[in-house]
Amino acid sequence: MAKKLNDYDKIIVPLINANEDEVIVTEWLVKPWEKVKTGDIVCILESTKITFDVETDKSGYLYPAINEGLKTKVGSSLAYIFQSDNPDQLKQIEKNQSNSFDRLISRKAQTLLEENKIAINELPGTSPIKEYDVISYIEEKNQSSFNKDPRLKKLNVNQKSLLLYCAGDHADVLYESVISGREYEIMGFIDYLGKLKIKEKFGLPVFHKSQLQYIRELGVKKIHINTNSYVLTKEIFKISSELEFSTVNLFHSSSVISPTSIMGVNIFVGANSIIGTQTRIGDFSKILNGASIAHHSKIGKNCQISDGSRIAGNVVIGNNCLIGLNATVNMKVNIGNDVTVISGANVYDNIENDSIIRN
Repeated sequence: MAKKLNDYDKIIVPLINANEDEVIVTEWLVKPWEKVKTGDIVCILESTKITFDVETDKSGYLYPAINEGLKTKVGSSLAYIFQSDNPDQLKQIEKNQSNSFDRLISRKAQTLLEENKIAINELPGTSPIKEYDVISYIEEKNQSSFNKDPRLKKLNVNQKSLLLYCAGDHADVLYESVISGREYEIMGFIDYLGKLKIKEKFGLPVFHKSQLQYIRELGVKKIHINTNSYVLTKEIFKISSELEFSTVNLFHSSSVISPTSIMGVNIFVGANSIIGTQTRIGDFSKILNGASIAHHSKIGKNCQISDGSRIAGNVVIGNNCLIGLNATVNMKVNIGNDVTVISGANVYDNIENDSIIRN
């Protein structure tokens, strides 16, 4: 988990839930510049589903990079470990961060770079390099070959044809929702991660993102987008809109949705979910399996109401909020923007912006 950079090491924020790219630093168990040894538990991280103890695999003097209570991205710096407790060493961090050759890189990504004779500084950006970043870069360099994909000419396109722009477990969930009804016929998937480790899913082709325009030219008009990143989702939405795709909402056939509810763009409602009278759901929001939202409630843009959650009547939830598994929100509660309600929590009072709520 730690990577040597000159005279200090880094502890990197690990991936603790495959469907989340952010975690919360719940508690630091050591103080700044406290001496630690290999195997010590130094902090506790929390996703919407689990907590996770972070161990150090290096010995030295630890300095936290993220304060308690804050969200941080998977793959970012969690802490630094020095060989002495001299604060002047923090200057070295600033120097390394300005040097693109000091980017963090996973072992699998490093192997791919070496196998394909690609220099690290060829990849754009300064964020940590993961395996799929390298795969995507290689494939985009050769994207002219994608339009020669013989599978494209075999596509049977009609008015019901739907392209699912998603990856991983999300693709499985969306597939099940679509086939539960008869409104659309899935013609294929686009893997937004760029991994392309499989060529098909459920007997349907998996395409690369560079093939999007060609798929549109073949007559496919409908698309649904599902990623873990709101920024990425909006970027894909902008590109697909420019190509004149029509973005559709997906509702599992077992969901119960009031005819008086008002739905935004690119909404997903999972199996056995209930959407009540006069409810409003904002663009790009996801209502997952078994969740219920009672009458006259308003859900903002890019919200996730997780499995089994219960939202009472006349509740207002802002933008970019995450309501965890089996959480409950009481009647007439107002929740601000960028709020996370941890799984199982019960909310009885109004919540300010940028809050994290747990029992």
